[in-house]
Amino acid sequence: MLKLVGQFSTKAELVYQSLFDAIIGNKLTPGTRLIVKDIAEQLSVSDIPVREALKTLEATGLIETKPHAGSVVATPSPEWIEEVFVMRAALESMAIRSAIPFLSDEDIDEIIALEASMKTVAKQGDSVEYARLNRQFHHAMMGKSPYPNLLSMIGDLLVKSQYGRAIFGLKPAAVKTSDLEHDLLIEALKGRDADRAEAITRDHRLRVGRELAEAIRKLMLKQNNKKREADEKDV
Repeated sequence: MLKLVGQFSTKAELVYQSLFDAIIGNKLTPGTRLIVKDIAEQLSVSDIPVREALKTLEATGLIETKPHAGSVVATPSPEWIEEVFVMRAALESMAIRSAIPFLSDEDIDEIIALEASMKTVAKQGDSVEYARLNRQFHHAMMGKSPYPNLLSMIGDLLVKSQYGRAIFGLKPAAVKTSDLEHDLLIEALKGRDADRAEAITRDHRLRVGRELAEAIRKLMLKQNNKKREADEKDV
């Protein structure tokens, strides 16, 4: 069941965020059809903002249009996810290095507080809130970079990669590994160690990309097996 979230200037933005959160939270799973009238009814809006929101989501790669099915929640390919995270690894490590000279002690305190909040919501199993805090956490580290175009590119890639994380979910082992890497990253920031922070960020993104790609491969295999079983029953 969808619900409107947050405060936005247009109904299309409200619908977009509601669908985005449902996809990131894995409430709308890969292959789910997104029927305009159903969404409009659930969110108490007209068809127009729903169509606008779906068009925006398609541009991010979170949904796709299929013949005879219309808009469906996309299943990103493992290769696509790996490529996005390779790009994120390169750009985000560059952003961290450039941001460190501009981080104040107050900025680092904020980063530490965000990490503590992430650990709390991870225990609660709230994947949507974890994803939101994780975005804030990394932006708090990179946001002081003096290169706005670099940050804009990272922002675009972040949206494209969020769905892969939704499929991966909040698996305890993965969260524990990320927590350890975040701890190391904070220590590097405290010491203003740009080389260390850059290396940790790069390795962190590459690792997550590999694990997400593997999770998607398993999901695709499961979907193919189900389809084959259904086809065999129809014979």
